[in-house]
Amino acid sequence: MEWKLAESTLAETQMPDGYRLTRMRSDDVRAVIEKLAAWYPDIRVGMESPHLSADFYFEETSLEGQAETPVLPLVVRHTADGVVAVITYEKNALARSITSRLVLPRHLVDGIAVWLFDGHLG
Repeated sequence: MEWKLAESTLAETQMPDGYRLTRMRSDDVRAVIEKLAAWYPDIRVGMESPHLSADFYFEETSLEGQAETPVLPLVVRHTADGVVAVITYEKNALARSITSRLVLPRHLVDGIAVWLFDGHLG
């Protein structure tokens, strides 16, 4: 799976002041898992529970600089607070579709969710 279009979209995406949208890096994994567990304690059970496993990110996702997989993890970084949102996109080649999940309770009140889905992510 190739995420070339995603790479160019990331480069062109303008975020509000203080925020950056980037590919998730291997050194983000630990913090992301801790933050997801704190934001959504119920995530431990169910379909999204793999997001709490380092193996999920290292073996099943396309972290920055790693081999391409069907799952692309992105993070929104805030200058003062670090990672404040996690977005994962998953390609399904047979269905010719992409699905995504967005998690950002820390800065939801700042309107990032509305901003991201108000035409700023393509």
